Amino acid sequence: MTYSTALRVCIVRVPDDVCPEQPWRRLLSRAELAYCFGLARAGEHLAARVAAKQAVVAALCWPGPVPWQGIEILRTPRQPPEVRLSGAIERWRQAACLAVPRVSLTHAANHAAALAWLPTTPDKANPFPYKHLRPHETSIDPVCRLLLKKKKTYKSKTNRVKI
Repeated sequence: MTYSTALRVCIVRVPDDVCPEQPWRRLLSRAELAYCFGLARAGEHLAARVAAKQAVVAALCWPGPVPWQGIEILRTPRQPPEVRLSGAIERWRQAACLAVPRVSLTHAANHAAALAWLPTTPDKANPFPYKHLRPHETSIDPVCRLLLKKKKTYKSKTNRVKI
């Protein structure tokens, strides 16, 4: 399978105070919230999903504002994150004959990033094996490299952050 050039990266800062009353309920579905608040460092996971939704919208070249509830970034164990579209954005994607975007998420040093791309065929087959990598585990992945660079820059400005 080959991939198109519709590749988008979005990086967001993780807020210092994360609570369910923040705008998360407007931005994420109940399933996304339950998943993120069930994990350590929930803020990083929440921010990664917000970044992923922005990257998906950019990869699809969606003409309007982000339809937050029309995009879900879901995760099952040992599987890559899955994009589920619904409502207006799904109808628009189908009318444009576009594949459902795929995403890769990462987070470190109070930043989260997402990469979204459109496969050239809409089949579910994924030619790449999936392994959950953290930014410190590889310098090959471009999103991880971006976060490592950001993390090192942040460390050089303040000596309180440990790598």
